[in-house]
Amino acid sequence: MLLGRAIPDPADPAEVRGQRYFRLLGIVLDREERGRGIGSEALRQALSALYDTYGPMPVVLECHRENPALRLYRQLGFRVTGEHGTDRVMLLPSPAKEPAHASD
Repeated sequence: MLLGRAIPDPADPAEVRGQRYFRLLGIVLDREERGRGIGSEALRQALSALYDTYGPMPVVLECHRENPALRLYRQLGFRVTGEHGTDRVMLLPSPAKEPAHASD
């Protein structure tokens, strides 16, 4: 998996312009291991670690429009925001910050 702070790209969604965000460049998983939840769990854990380290930020990715991983990304909350060549541009909005609890 390659996931880190994004370098802005003109194909990125307008919602992330002018702010810090992450980019998922890809997940590689052996073909025989796909469909068992390994990729989704790995991505959930990676996002959790990134949010813990850097704070909540949106995540952008590009995925070929025929890639079965589109289903995985949608299940995790990514939404298609546009197209770039043969790829779909997808955005996972920044997770909501938990409200601060008042002291007793």
